[in-house]
Amino acid sequence: MDVQPAVVRIYSKAAALSSVHGEPAITGVAVTRDAEKKKPVITVTFKFGELLEVGDATARVERRAAGATAWKEVATIPHAEGTDAYTCVDAAVEAGASYMYRVTSTA
Repeated sequence: MDVQPAVVRIYSKAAALSSVHGEPAITGVAVTRDAEKKKPVITVTFKFGELLEVGDATARVERRAAGATAWKEVATIPHAEGTDAYTCVDAAVEAGASYMYRVTSTA
């Protein structure tokens, strides 16, 4: 079997849903391999935008396979006071497939 290295390509910012807060931003994407399961794992790192009301703010991380139109929720992560960077691990991906990610926030 020919083994190919993992590749991450970031093409552009995609339009996201409107938010009452500043837009959250993806700050990093990493592809690793789960050695035990022999599957890829994608880690998305992001930060919240400016929060006008911290309250119950949450971030929703979504994934869309290349060519698909529907977004699938990967995780909902609550805002934690004093935390600048957040991480979402997506292990439900397939080798050789292409994915797009977006993060939106809600209050």
